[in-house]
Amino acid sequence: MERRFTDISGNISSISTVGSAGAGAISIRHSGRSDRPFVIGGAIENGTRGTINAGGGNAIFPAIAFPETYTQGSFPNQISLITPSAPQPPAPPPTPAPTPAPIPAPTPIPVTPLIDPARALSIATDLQVDVPPNGGRNSQIKNDLQPPARRFDSSSAAVLAFEQTFTREYEKYLELPPRRAITNMSVIYEALRRNEALTGVKTGIIYMNWVSRSDAAAGQTNSKVLVANGGNNLILPTPIAYGKKGEQPEEKNSSRLAGEAVLQQSKEVADIPKGEGLELIVVTANAEPVRVLVPAATRWQVLQLADALQSEITNPRRRSSISYLDAAQKLYRWLIAPIAAELTASKTDNLIVIPAAGLRSVPFAALHDGQQFLIEKYSTSVIPSLSLTDIRYDNISDDEVLAMGISVFEDKPPLPAVPVELQTIAPPDRGKSFLNQEFTLANLQAQRSRRPFGVIHLATHSEFQPGEPSNSYIQLWDTKLQIDEMQQLRWNEPPVNLLVLSACSTALGDEQAELGFAGLAVAAGAKSALASLWEVSDEGTLGLMAEFYRQLRIPQREGKVTIKAEALRQAQLQMLRGRVRIQDGMLRVEGRNDVVTLPDELAVRGDRILSHPYYWAAFTTIGNPW
Repeated sequence: MERRFTDISGNISSISTVGSAGAGAISIRHSGRSDRPFVIGGAIENGTRGTINAGGGNAIFPAIAFPETYTQGSFPNQISLITPSAPQPPAPPPTPAPTPAPIPAPTPIPVTPLIDPARALSIATDLQVDVPPNGGRNSQIKNDLQPPARRFDSSSAAVLAFEQTFTREYEKYLELPPRRAITNMSVIYEALRRNEALTGVKTGIIYMNWVSRSDAAAGQTNSKVLVANGGNNLILPTPIAYGKKGEQPEEKNSSRLAGEAVLQQSKEVADIPKGEGLELIVVTANAEPVRVLVPAATRWQVLQLADALQSEITNPRRRSSISYLDAAQKLYRWLIAPIAAELTASKTDNLIVIPAAGLRSVPFAALHDGQQFLIEKYSTSVIPSLSLTDIRYDNISDDEVLAMGISVFEDKPPLPAVPVELQTIAPPDRGKSFLNQEFTLANLQAQRSRRPFGVIHLATHSEFQPGEPSNSYIQLWDTKLQIDEMQQLRWNEPPVNLLVLSACSTALGDEQAELGFAGLAVAAGAKSALASLWEVSDEGTLGLMAEFYRQLRIPQREGKVTIKAEALRQAQLQMLRGRVRIQDGMLRVEGRNDVVTLPDELAVRGDRILSHPYYWAAFTTIGNPW
């Protein structure tokens, strides 16, 4: 289809159902096959020259090819490109065989069967595996069934389509100049292998998206499904035959699915289609992408649990409890467990998560597998898309820090730890620091233009709010620096390797606020950012930041380079294990002689161990993890 037009969304489209009254699904059946794919962008023979737009944020942009049937999005805005099956060639006529001479049959010799024929066909349908208890480490946490997960062997086309969709979504919200999305899997593989060779760190990429549950239940025979033993956390691969579309597989060990009992304190999530299931795609350096559908985990249920997890972690009355573990374990079973085998097989160290709307504010570090938190096994980062991220590795262990902060505000709570924070992370031999009246937009620009600081640390209130990007901002002494104004700072010339916001908060569950948070690095022109999902206490922020910069200065550990995401992980582990504490008016780290003296406003709050996830799980690496 050669004709193109500008649709109501502003896209150059060949097919669009977007109109003033709404939009609708698009289904295209074409005559091409694997040797003649359906091409979007530049197509003459089989495909379209422009975008296919079904509304609701679901569009496929040029240029990309689909050699097989592909479905994206969910009703009423689903796009389906249906490739017909290749016709079977007619069977050749059989060659007549010559008639052999008759051979007399030998006299049969009776043989006693070694196995009773009646028993030979009897196969146990239930596999019981006893797993010893874990010593009560996860307290009174119920071990619910792992939701079924359908597996597909290869999903390269889906990966490239996600890159297109997510890239355009951030470009539109942040008003970024258009960039060419990745259109070849070799670009991704080469980046993973190159960075692994430079750092020794093996990285796995996880795409998380929502898909129509009717697609997730489409018929396929002998799909690999993950199920769990009824009373344990063990995950067993089991072949299950699926019937016709819409039919559910027979489950021998079926019981209550993990997400059916939503925590009562979770608030209702409005305007979310309850018919969407979870889709995961994992990409590693030396294997084909693996697509996993988790139809039992609906969008509504997952977002309820994400809300519950953050609410439990941040509730000040539960700061000494483990009430968050129930939601943390259920989210792990949906978001990580279905692909755990691939991550283990590839010996993955670092996870890059590319999540869809609603999942961008999940504190992935706090997910729990029943034995340990996710950060006890992996470092993590959240990125908008690979296409929008500078994925080259740079060693920043010796980079100078430009640190600016504010401790007193007219209309916001004070941050009394900021002066100590600036002195700790940016001493004179490591960089420069500026406090309160010196933290102006003009001074920020001037200092960066004079010296190419590789790390910029801003210790002030920052908020990612619903609505337009201009609603989200970083508070400076003389102004609010809006997220959509950060491109004017030109921090990509030369690149800022790391931007740190040490006191920020994100509106929970709001898609626009999530776009601002997950798009922070690209909006600022920095390769990476470190920010928090909720506003952590002053002493918690000081403890995390002091330990993060100390870990960042360690060039290597266990033969691997200390990448930015690993430095954050090590700081979080120090806090989780109770090695970072407030004692006698000082911040102390176990095994170190140097201490940080707290200001009086914090010292009077008494001693405390900063091991609860409230203090460390909010902090997230955004963008390039290396």
